[in-house]
Amino acid sequence: MRYRLHLQDAWGRAEVGRFETIEQAREVYAALCQDHWCNGDGTVQSVSIVEVGASGESILASHAFPGAG
Repeated sequence: MRYRLHLQDAWGRAEVGRFETIEQAREVYAALCQDHWCNGDGTVQSVSIVEVGASGESILASHAFPGAG
């Protein structure tokens, strides 16, 4: 899979999905950015879309949640 979503929280980074197209990744990314739990929990720090290629990983988009840290 070419695109991945990662959540960063107080305990580290977790992969939450793998997608073939950027459109699929963006759809889930947008939903997570609006998610009530992610926005209100305080331990979820960010969500990122990561493109995986032959030369490694590249962050295409990242959203920081309020109160994270």
